[in-house]
Amino acid sequence: MGKIFSKLSEALEEALKYVAIKNTYTITIKLKSGYVLNERIELISALADHIAIISEDEKIMVDYDPKEDYLFTFKGSVAPKINCLFDATGTTAKGMYFLNSMAKMLALNENKYKFGFINLKKNAVVVENSRVILNGYNLSENAKNLNTQINQDVLYCSGHGELDLVECKLDNNGSLVNGWLYYVGYASKLSLINCSCLNNKSNYNILNNNNSYLNAQSSNFTGSKGNFLLRSFNGGGSNLQGVNTDSCTWSNSELPFAVNSLTRDGIIYK
Repeated sequence: MGKIFSKLSEALEEALKYVAIKNTYTITIKLKSGYVLNERIELISALADHIAIISEDEKIMVDYDPKEDYLFTFKGSVAPKINCLFDATGTTAKGMYFLNSMAKMLALNENKYKFGFINLKKNAVVVENSRVILNGYNLSENAKNLNTQINQDVLYCSGHGELDLVECKLDNNGSLVNGWLYYVGYASKLSLINCSCLNNKSNYNILNNNNSYLNAQSSNFTGSKGNFLLRSFNGGGSNLQGVNTDSCTWSNSELPFAVNSLTRDGIIYK
C-alpha cells in the first residue's frame, strides 16, 4: 500500500531515497483528483528518472504564483517523468528549467498531448547545458498575454544545450507585441520534428537561431503571424525541410535571405 503525502515535494523527497538499478522499477507518484499545484518544485543533484508523476485528473490547475519563477527546476539532475498536464491560468508561472541536467519525457499513443504545460506567462521549457527530450507533449497557449517588449521565449535553448521536441503541440503560442518565440543560441541545438505550431504569433520572429543548429523539419506553422519565420545570425544552421507555412503572414518575408546558400550569417536548408 502506498504512502500518502500532502505535498508533491514531500512525495518526491521520499521517492528520491530509492535509486533504481538498471531501470528495474518505477516509483509512481499519483496526484489525487482535485489536487492543485501550490508550490515550486526544485531538484538539485538528484537522480529521479525512476520516478513518474501521474494524475487522476486530465488537467491540474496551478494555484501558486511564483513571481515569474519556474514550477519545476532541475539543476545537476536527471529529471522525473512528468506525466500530467498543468494549467497555469491566472498566474505568472513559467514551466520547466534545466541546468546541467537530463530529461526524457514521453507522451505516446493514447497519451499524446495529454502531458505538458499550458497558459504559462512566458517560458515553457528553458534548457542550459542540458539534454532534454520531449515526445508528444502539449506546450500550447503560452506567452499570450504579455504587454511589454520582453522576449517571449516559449522555448529557450542555450549554453551548449540540446532540446528535442518530437510530435509536440505548440499551438496558439506568443503575442504580436513581443520578440523571440523559439530561441536557440550559443553552440546549442533545438529540434521541432513533426510538431504542430498552429497560429503562433511574434512581433519579431517565430524561430530564432544564433551560432547553433535549428531543425524544424516537417513542422506545421499554418496561420502563424510574425515579421520572419526565422532569423539566423553568427554562423547558425537551420533545416526547414517540409515546414508548412500555409496562411501565414510574414510582414517582411518568409526568410531573411536565400535558402540552401552559405552566407556569413549561416545557412538555411529548405
